[in-house]
Amino acid sequence: MGLLVCNSRRMGDCQVATAGADPLRHNGGIHMNQESERSGLLVDQLEIENFRLYKHLLFERFGRANLIVGKNNTGKTSLLEALRILASMASPYVLWDIISSRDEIAQAFGRAVTRKADQYGLMNLYSRSSAQEASLIIRTRGRTLTVEFVWYREISEGEQGYRIERVLDPAEDDLVNLRAVLEVRDAESVIRRVFLNRRYVRGRSEPLGSECECVYVSSAGVSAPEIARLWDKVTLTPLEAEVTSSLAMIYPGLERISLAAGEDERTRIARAKLGNSDYPVPLKSLGEGVNRIFGIVLGLVSARNGLLLIDEVENGIHYSVQPQLWRFLIETSQRLGVQVFATTHSSDAIRAFTWANSKSGRTDGTLTRLEERNGRIEVHQFDGSDLNIASTEAIEVR
Repeated sequence: MGLLVCNSRRMGDCQVATAGADPLRHNGGIHMNQESERSGLLVDQLEIENFRLYKHLLFERFGRANLIVGKNNTGKTSLLEALRILASMASPYVLWDIISSRDEIAQAFGRAVTRKADQYGLMNLYSRSSAQEASLIIRTRGRTLTVEFVWYREISEGEQGYRIERVLDPAEDDLVNLRAVLEVRDAESVIRRVFLNRRYVRGRSEPLGSECECVYVSSAGVSAPEIARLWDKVTLTPLEAEVTSSLAMIYPGLERISLAAGEDERTRIARAKLGNSDYPVPLKSLGEGVNRIFGIVLGLVSARNGLLLIDEVENGIHYSVQPQLWRFLIETSQRLGVQVFATTHSSDAIRAFTWANSKSGRTDGTLTRLEERNGRIEVHQFDGSDLNIASTEAIEVR
């Protein structure tokens, strides 16, 4: 039975593993075997079990840049969520951010404790077809991450604090005295526990040391606080020029970017200096495309040696700009060691992705189509050579 000793009188976000366990820790992010080290990819293969729509799904290969296509409700965004969980080692903040983005967080509060999985917002992470299993697995060649729903009992040990022990099969009338927990394991070691009766914010949990950098750009773009956080990482560095030059793709007159305090001094607004004006203008006033690309490029240069995840990459970006954007993403991701995953509904985005792979001289881009068939999600993948043939012969890959 797993035990955890804490100094607090209340259960918190305890990062220490079970007694006697030695959590796996890897320098530089997700552990890679020799094959993936040679390819320079963090995720060259992926297997997911019991997550959202995925009862079991295997992605046999990924490249430096990856485009995910498919109809609605085939799990494109779920794939990005799984990658976020893997990269963060199931960070409590990332888990809560994922379910809050889908308005699922309210389910976790204000209800009586029962054994039913749907009483907890975080339980929406599990496959609806097998919620009673309450254990999801995300696996790469070199790592297996398991997130399991469990019950724990708190046992007081006087002034020394308390210990908790796992209850394997609690009785229904005993649940009020137990704590619902998501227990995260890397291989066989418990590396963290996420308590379901509390919310988590960024920075609340101590890093484990085995996470990799991961930036997520939602379909609605990057929030203002996240823009400020990412900008502070690149400002006054050579990467700042990368961001500015990329924006000039769609607004050639743009010369500089800065973030200034907003009216309430708690927010910061992106402003642009244009060559034909002596005064800065709000970046958003130049159009949604500029602001969208700003967030994507900021994410790319901030995710050095990590992952950039973009949901509905084409949103707000004119089709004529998408080829240049994809070429920039492909070439810069190679130079910075970033692996890019993006989803789309757009045939324009597919054509732009195919063109950019060809023009950049890269052959390791992959297009993945997710398709629902007889209640199951199927995976169809196309590598660089397949994409070229599809583009030449006008084969439909959506």
